[in-house]
Amino acid sequence: LLEAHKDILAQPIIDHAGRDISHWFDPLTMDVKTHVNPATELKSYYTPMGRFIHVPPAEPDVSWDNSFETPWWKDESFVVGTLTQKTRALKVKNMLSRQEHRLEVCSEETMEEILNRYLDFNAHAASYTWKRTDSLEVGRVLDMGQNLEENGIKDERPQFDDVGIDDEYYIPTVHLYFSDDLTVAMRLPCSVVCEVRVSAMTRPVHHVATRVGARVGAWTRLGQRDCGAHWPEFVPVGGVAVRVPSVPASTPVRRWPLNL
Repeated sequence: LLEAHKDILAQPIIDHAGRDISHWFDPLTMDVKTHVNPATELKSYYTPMGRFIHVPPAEPDVSWDNSFETPWWKDESFVVGTLTQKTRALKVKNMLSRQEHRLEVCSEETMEEILNRYLDFNAHAASYTWKRTDSLEVGRVLDMGQNLEENGIKDERPQFDDVGIDDEYYIPTVHLYFSDDLTVAMRLPCSVVCEVRVSAMTRPVHHVATRVGARVGAWTRLGQRDCGAHWPEFVPVGGVAVRVPSVPASTPVRRWPLNL
């Protein structure tokens, strides 16, 4: 925006760089605030900080460029985020390692988006089933496409305020139960994944699955998406039919232990 407008109208924006300018705009109309100009007694934009880019002058001016279609404050291309209505504190407890972390999340965020925040603490968060135990149900599996409120995790802070209880007295907790670690398998190079699958020929399939999360169904999806390897006929291994990719002899294969 400033690259395209290097004139005096850019100065108010430059002066307020890094600061909140929400008070420049009417929360109802989402437009610049207006007032009655005491000089002209006409309704005009209220800019005590100085007229800025895309704000028309108070009086007709042939030098003003009005060739733009949308003012910058209504242009979606400049949107870098949406201001939340409120934030909430949430505890996430890993039932496998017993680690607990406190997050501050937006009330509008889905559980999937909260999971993305939690990746800073656990890169394999997607390998866990997210559950909630409360008066509604024990071990209720949460819908990752819904937010906290929609999952029945109410914001009780208003009730706490009514009776004088501190907000930090109680913070809802979500419990993570390990399911399988496909997040590791999905990041392995093609040659490594192929080698792990070939290794399954000499070891029970369930053993490989528990070690590297390489379930049979995931093998096919991963092969089609990442490896692009040729899949021969099903090969029975340990009583389970699995597909084993053919790896060209020239392909360098790194032999990883099964305890990945």
